[in-house]
Amino acid sequence: MADHGIICGVRHHESLLTANPFPEAALDASRFLVAVFANAADSAKLTGLASLARGEERCATGSRAAYLWCVEGILASKLPDALTKAVGEAVTMRN
Repeated sequence: MADHGIICGVRHHESLLTANPFPEAALDASRFLVAVFANAADSAKLTGLASLARGEERCATGSRAAYLWCVEGILASKLPDALTKAVGEAVTMRN
């Protein structure tokens, strides 16, 4: 298994927060995930992710991160698993 490390400096962290397209979702962290890619090119692998969103779920992909709003809960959503399957191990998700 490859050893991947993703380290975000303060400026990168602030840019992720600023780029969040769902600021209201961040108020309920138990249903909101930010996935940070080790490689910016990995965002291109997520073109079909939005089609998996169900009901009020939403997702958006930026150049270095994806934002997942899992209204029914993170464990009930297909979005996190689909993202991991598409990108592989070179991603970290945090709520």
